[in-house]
Amino acid sequence: MIVPGVGVPKDIVGFRALGRHGDLGVVVEVREETADGSHVIVVRGGVSKGLIYFVPIDRVRRLSQEGRTVLLDMDLTDFVPRLHEDGTVELRSVP
Repeated sequence: MIVPGVGVPKDIVGFRALGRHGDLGVVVEVREETADGSHVIVVRGGVSKGLIYFVPIDRVRRLSQEGRTVLLDMDLTDFVPRLHEDGTVELRSVP
């Protein structure tokens, strides 16, 4: 299944997400954001997997099925953090 209008397959769960300066984590979901209908890639990362990145799908630059990697035009500084009570940190892209 391909995300409409973007050409990114939805079956990239388990792929490594690589930012401009290195590994961000593992893709755990591709989903539609209800507010505006755009799609995001949800990535879990960090030593304890406590970082949850929400990456706009239009920030995907390259996808490698063979290497199971997603190259993103983003990095940690492109996100705004929000701490949750359970210790996880939600990171959404800066508008």
